[in-house]
Amino acid sequence: MAGQTPELPPAYDLLYAMLTAITQEKIALLEGDTRDDPAGCGLVNATLIAKKFWKRYEELELRGSVYNLFDKDWIMPQTPLLPNDLPMPGINFLVEVRGKF
Repeated sequence: MAGQTPELPPAYDLLYAMLTAITQEKIALLEGDTRDDPAGCGLVNATLIAKKFWKRYEELELRGSVYNLFDKDWIMPQTPLLPNDLPMPGINFLVEVRGKF
């Protein structure tokens, strides 16, 4: 039926997964910077979200994330005043607890 959203079983309210891919073909340097342009890069992040897992606190949310999942080495160009570019973090993890009171 057009325009209607199908109703999902309650189990689907409990757990979500997100996979994010970020790509950048080329990172541009500031005008006047004589260094070679760094190559582009691609990163993958993943997040698992649990909601409504504790009946007493239904607004509580638990998230576990992995950033730069494949541990890609990449840099962020800095101004020409700094001698080196800024290395960005490799694989890293984050656990969050969110709630509404």
